[in-house]
Parts: sequence; C-alpha cells; structure tokens
Amino acid sequence: MFRSRLRTLRRKITRSLTGGTLVLVYHRIADYHADPFSICITPENFAAHLEVLCQLGDLIPAQELPARTRHPRFIITFDDGYLDNFITALPLLQTRGIPAVFFIVPGHEPGSPYWWDALQGIFLESRHLPPRMEIPLGGGTGVFEAEPDRDAIPACRDW
Repeated sequence: MFRSRLRTLRRKITRSLTGGTLVLVYHRIADYHADPFSICITPENFAAHLEVLCQLGDLIPAQELPARTRHPRFIITFDDGYLDNFITALPLLQTRGIPAVFFIVPGHEPGSPYWWDALQGIFLESRHLPPRMEIPLGGGTGVFEAEPDRDAIPACRDW
C-alpha cells in the first residue's frame, strides 16, 4: 500500500513540477507511536522518499534555488532541530550525497523536549494526569487541576 502511494505521489509531482523546485519540509525521522501533529516519518519511509525523489529530479542545496531549470528539483529541509534529524536523517542523506537544510532553534538543548513534546508526554504517554499543572501562558500562568483517578489516555485519545 505504501509503494502504491509513492507511485501516485510520483505521478502528481511529475505532472505539476516540470521546470520547478519543490521544497520539502520534514520535522522528525523516527518511529514514534504517539504523533498527534503528524510530524514524524519512519526512517524506512524517509529512505523511500529519497529514492523516489532521486528518480524524479535533482536534489539541490538551497543556494541553487534561484537558478532556472527545465526539470524538477527538490530541496529538503528539517524544522525544529530534533536530534533524530542528526542521528537518523543525516546518515541517510550523506550516503546518497543529498544536501539538506537544518533549521536549528537557538538556545534549545539537543535532546530536551519542546513544550509541545512535553505536553504530548503528559497527555498521551502517561497513564494518569498529574493532579495539578502550571503552564506559563503569555504574561501569566495557567493553572489546570485534573480530576482525581482520571485515566489520561482514553480522555486524550478522543481528542
């Protein structure tokens, strides 16, 4: 089924991208069971993406974007500076000689969770909600009280 989706994607890209450049934005290259924002792609699927993209056109560095061309080109980017970009994606790119742009968040410690990852851990990966949460919101603090003995997973999975 995944291969048929790739063939469909290949046809769509080929028809719509003649002589243009498509910038692909990735966030995470990881096997992750809880992904409410759909920002993860497995390493196997990412490798398949690279294979198809190499067949369809040229994978170029971002500085070549202004140059005109008659055939499809692709620029690969990674947002947020997740550690798996370096550990998993970079070796896959390097073995194929594919350039990429990595957007790193200044001041963010590699491997530490972003606020949305921390909330995901609280709501989707723990069995019970903490009794009280205080979250900085703009100029103040939001205080959230959980119901005692409430199971976090069914409540949040319905979201």
